[in-house]
Amino acid sequence: MKNKSLRASIESVMNQALPALETIGVAIYSEDDLEFVLRPLFIDTLTICQYFDTEYTDRIELRFPISIRDYVRVFERSKGLSVVLTRTRLNYDGTKSRELPVVTRYSAMIIDPKDLKRQVPDAEYRTSLDVSMALQLVEKKMYEIRFTRVASPFVNTTVEGVIRTFMQSGFGITKLDMTPIENKTQYENIIIPPAKGIDDLLPYLQRRFGMYMKGMAFYYRDETMYIYPAYDTNPEKRDKVVRFYLAETGDYAGASSFYREQESGIDIVLTASTKTTDNTVRSAENSGTSVMFMRSSQTMDGFVKREGGAIIIDPRSTLTIENTQARPLMGQQYKNNTYKQPTDNPFYYASKLVADQAIFVQTGWAMAVPFLIPVKTPIQYSYDNNGSLVTHTGIIDQIVYQYEQVVAGPEGRVYSCHAQLLLRLEPNPISS
Repeated sequence: MKNKSLRASIESVMNQALPALETIGVAIYSEDDLEFVLRPLFIDTLTICQYFDTEYTDRIELRFPISIRDYVRVFERSKGLSVVLTRTRLNYDGTKSRELPVVTRYSAMIIDPKDLKRQVPDAEYRTSLDVSMALQLVEKKMYEIRFTRVASPFVNTTVEGVIRTFMQSGFGITKLDMTPIENKTQYENIIIPPAKGIDDLLPYLQRRFGMYMKGMAFYYRDETMYIYPAYDTNPEKRDKVVRFYLAETGDYAGASSFYREQESGIDIVLTASTKTTDNTVRSAENSGTSVMFMRSSQTMDGFVKREGGAIIIDPRSTLTIENTQARPLMGQQYKNNTYKQPTDNPFYYASKLVADQAIFVQTGWAMAVPFLIPVKTPIQYSYDNNGSLVTHTGIIDQIVYQYEQVVAGPEGRVYSCHAQLLLRLEPNPISS
């Protein structure tokens, strides 16, 4: 690495890195049988998938060995299961750190359930750990929200007004972290068709009326619903930022941690190999650099008129949206204009233009800490380019955390976590 500034930043993080090893305690309860509790001896895997770009809440899968007798006991109570996860942070030597354990209660569902009582006649006597059980864990509030359906007509309101009403009175979500809605139009009527759930209400509003010019994402975590532009690679300023520093592959092998927390945000050193994909030119060629459509509200009484001896199109009836930051096509003289069906929703078409106008980076975070990175937090990604420090802004599209057992220590079985990251970066760096 030639750039001294980047090297100094990485060394600073590594010298102040925080504990990353954990022990994981699991307790399984039944809401129908309050006396029932099962504590697996240990877990095989714990996977936490956070697909901010395509899903709306964490997908958590817990897998552990279990006896046939206990599997049957859990299976018989499968309609009202809950799981309490207790994650205790450890120092590198395996002793407890100063941080308090993180205790979280989830609703649980058996993945691929099997009625072993019918398959194994003497199931109640099988006490060895012969089989494996997998549970899908969901935040308890989200488990309830998933089954809620809403529908209502609104008069003289905005899209933001509809969202706030439904989030609180419809779904019971009291904590809302929402980037200001860009569509400020006051509509005479907004009709929400019957049976809209948390998974399709906001996509319907973005598609039908429009919310943001750069896509729309929504994600629920820790009893908070986050709503923000999905493709904004230079997002709104927040109190904290996640700074990624790309070190050379294999540097600091065997280090106990690769992150630190500060008041200004989180610093993470990346040492895994990366895969970088620049979709900007392909996007401009396939999706276009601008889009033109007729405004449906301006065509009600006709969109042509006669002036003198000529028939002209009313200029108010058409609208063109151009992505001024799109990469040029074989030189600045080429544009790729596309034509769409009439609409009064420019937000949806504008979002299509910028969906792939980004650089995508796939990389890994060793000794990761799940849930450390907040939803919709802006990021900065810095690397060395032949001695020059290059930094891109962006957001995180996906994080997949995977626990694995490291060793058995004084506090029990010790686990480390590795994360796979998908970063969406602004094509133009802020420094180079």
